[in-house]
Amino acid sequence: MKIHSVLIVIENPTDPKDESWTRWREMLKTLESIRTRTKEIEKFSENVWLLPLQNNLRVLNELLHETDDFRLKYRVLFLKKKPQWIRSHQEPT
Repeated sequence: MKIHSVLIVIENPTDPKDESWTRWREMLKTLESIRTRTKEIEKFSENVWLLPLQNNLRVLNELLHETDDFRLKYRVLFLKKKPQWIRSHQEPT
């Protein structure tokens, strides 16, 4: 089965008193570092990323490995085709 991309959702803690919140803040630095090296990544919010898999399996592995290292929960949705977005308005041409 050929996969076009993956949508990664990392569960971000909301309580600053929670130990996982500190780990999450540190993980954000790592995520941004990965993103600056991989221009194809689309960031929808701090914790939601779309990663095309063409030549990026290493990046996917790195993202999931880092998330595991920080002991954060995540979900991955595999997309067979390029996402067909419905936009709220026309983009400039």
